[in-house]
Amino acid sequence: MLKRWQERLDRKFIFIYGYMAVLTVITVILGFTVLNSKNECEKKTADLKKEVLVLTELIKEKDDQLRKAVEEKEKLVAKLKKIEQKIKNANKLLKRKGIKVVIPQGGLFIPANSKDIHIYAEKIEYKIDKLLKIIQDIPVGVPLYGRITSKFGYRRDPFNGKRAFHSRLDLRAAFNNLFLQQQMEL
Repeated sequence: MLKRWQERLDRKFIFIYGYMAVLTVITVILGFTVLNSKNECEKKTADLKKEVLVLTELIKEKDDQLRKAVEEKEKLVAKLKKIEQKIKNANKLLKRKGIKVVIPQGGLFIPANSKDIHIYAEKIEYKIDKLLKIIQDIPVGVPLYGRITSKFGYRRDPFNGKRAFHSRLDLRAAFNNLFLQQQMEL
C-alpha cells in the first residue's frame, strides 16, 4: 500500500512539475510576445512619425504651390484689367471720332496653361497698344472742302504718262484756304 501511495504521490508531483513546466513555458512565450509586440509598436510609432514628417513637408510644398498660383492669378487679373482699360479708352477714342465698333462674340483659342496665358496676355496688350496708336492716327473728317482732282489708287502719272500707284487724295482749293494735315507713314 505504501508503494501504491508513493506511486500516487509521484504521479501528483510529476503532474505538478509538468504543470509548472508548462506554465513556465507559457509565461516565457508570453513574455517574448509582449517584448516583441512592444518592439513592433515602437517601430510602427517611429515609421508613423517619419510618415507624418513626410506628409508635413508635402503639405508645405502644396501650400507654396497654391500660394504661387494665387499670386500668378492676381498678376494675370491685374494685367487683364489693364488691357480692359485700354480697350475702353480705344472705344472712347473711336466713339469721339464717330466710329461705331461692334464687339464680336466668341474669339480666339486661349490656352489653359498659366505660362501660355501670360504670353497670350502680353501679345494682346502689345496688339492693343499698336491698334490704339493706329486709331489715334486715323484721320476722320474732311481736311479741306474742295473738289477731288486725283483719287487714291492706280492711275496714269501726269508727268510721264505711265501707270503708277497714287497713295494720296488730291483736293482743289482756293489759295490760302485753311486745311487740316495728318502725318501718315506708309
